Amino acid sequence: MSKGSTPENYVRELRLRSPVSSQVYLSILNGFQRFVAEQAEDKSVSQTTIRQWLKDRTLAWPFHIVTDRARLVDRFLDWRVNNRALTSNPFADLRAEYGQRMTTPVVRALLNPNPEAALEALRPLPRFGSFLGPVMREHVGLMHAMGYRYNTQAERLLRLDRFLQGRPDLSGHPLTELIREWTNTRSTRSMRWTATRRADCFPVCCLVSIQQSRGFLRTNGSGG
Repeated sequence: MSKGSTPENYVRELRLRSPVSSQVYLSILNGFQRFVAEQAEDKSVSQTTIRQWLKDRTLAWPFHIVTDRARLVDRFLDWRVNNRALTSNPFADLRAEYGQRMTTPVVRALLNPNPEAALEALRPLPRFGSFLGPVMREHVGLMHAMGYRYNTQAERLLRLDRFLQGRPDLSGHPLTELIREWTNTRSTRSMRWTATRRADCFPVCCLVSIQQSRGFLRTNGSGG
């Protein structure tokens, strides 16, 4: 580690009000640095070393403490990268690769018995990637071209699209069946007819409107 990129300098720059907090931060970061030095011959901070450290810390801390202190290490590594003392931050690399804004989901995935599959499951679904995605994307584009902001409606359509991406078996089924499956899924979360649930019916109404104007979807099993 370069002389200027030590945990002491990082904590000093944080200007924490409490001396106790400063000591806690130093203890965590120095412990992490010692672990890296013991595990990696070249003292490099790799994804493998990060996972080993997380697994080791679960033996001493409950999960919420592990994630809290992992976020501290994450910020410290970012600081080292910004100071050109480290080539890359494995936490940041994983967040970028798997489309995550927060560190906690990455920590949870790394601690999974099958971390590769758990990380892969974090990847966000593509926008309008379902079998009805193209027609929904075209509809949203048309509304924007007509001058409507349409952002809230587009987000609701994206929720339906994500549902349909998880149900490729519904491809080619009648619109009435898609409506039933969608509304049944939504209703399992709350039995009350709230404003949110009424808003979530928008994608269904939108699909019906598209079907009526373009004949894109079947409304029943008879086709046409």
